[in-house]
Amino acid sequence: MVQPARHVLDGGHPVGDVRRLLHARTGGAADARRHSWDTGDRGRSRRLAHGMRTMPAHTDVAEGLAALRAQGYRLVTLTNSPTGSGATPLDNAGVAEFFEKQFSVDTWRLFKPARQLYTGTAEALGVAPSQCMMVAAHPWDTMGAQSAGFGAALITRPGNAPLPTREVPAPDVVAADLRELADRLS
Repeated sequence: MVQPARHVLDGGHPVGDVRRLLHARTGGAADARRHSWDTGDRGRSRRLAHGMRTMPAHTDVAEGLAALRAQGYRLVTLTNSPTGSGATPLDNAGVAEFFEKQFSVDTWRLFKPARQLYTGTAEALGVAPSQCMMVAAHPWDTMGAQSAGFGAALITRPGNAPLPTREVPAPDVVAADLRELADRLS
């Protein structure tokens, strides 16, 4: 997220914690031996996909997004999830209205953290990568964005922390939630 001259990309999932969903959907045993995707259980795969599309937003999300937008930030998403017909996870979480556009890897046929996704998104917005900031709850998103010249903010949801190593670029901003991020960027 950035002042009016900068633009914010979100990892596309300002919604609940995937581990929590996996735990709930698999009865607490989300290990590969007991819940393999190779079992042919299409029902389990469909339930998991449905659960990911319909997770509620964290309690700070709407207020944080509203504050960022009020500060003049352009908000868009970039997600590894394919586009499809019907409601998006953001629609289902009740926060799609905050975003100007929802970008998908479908456009570039690459997955994050491929540098081209970030530069292509900046180009589609008509701005330089240096005017963008990726806001995400996973370090691979921030690292990919930084490799493309973006700023980066890491939201440290439970289980998500910066990677403390010299080989990995540190995010420009680390915040516990979107309200804190909006406060820090104001």
